[in-house]
Amino acid sequence: LSSNEDIVYHQLAPKVLAVADDGATFVDVPKLEPQSDRPWQLERLVRKFDPVERDLRNRSLGRAGEEFVLEVERKKLEKFQRLDLLKQIRWISVEEGDGAGYDILSFEPNGRELLIEVKTTNGAARTPFFISENERQRAAASAESWRLYRVHLFAQNPRIFQISPPLNKTLNLRSDTWRASFS
Repeated sequence: LSSNEDIVYHQLAPKVLAVADDGATFVDVPKLEPQSDRPWQLERLVRKFDPVERDLRNRSLGRAGEEFVLEVERKKLEKFQRLDLLKQIRWISVEEGDGAGYDILSFEPNGRELLIEVKTTNGAARTPFFISENERQRAAASAESWRLYRVHLFAQNPRIFQISPPLNKTLNLRSDTWRASFS
């Protein structure tokens, strides 16, 4: 499609899906595989590319994933009859902005705070995703309460696994962008 200029392709915004109460939403974390010795390289594709359009799609998918996780958290606290905590859940990335290092403030049924960073893709569990330096630092600083909720297969049948710090015990982390300056 991208090579045919006569066809205009617009991806629809992701639909926020209903949260099933079947207990199958949460799955096990994939096993960490050792990194290969060969240097990592991006596959380079020559094509027309609209970074603004890609960013818009990614933001839309991310927001839908966060909304899905909000509903999962609400149902969890409802199930444990913690309506007091349910009222305190906050969507930090929407209410305050994106710099807190997590997206959602929720709670365990015992009252312990959960700082949830949501990463959503339509791909499988092993689909790579991005994590910012700010998020990585917040994970390290708030290791007891910070969790990464990795939402995958979002468009088909969303599944979530949780990752707790230290992140490098579960994920292969690698720098992907560099800040360039003259000072």
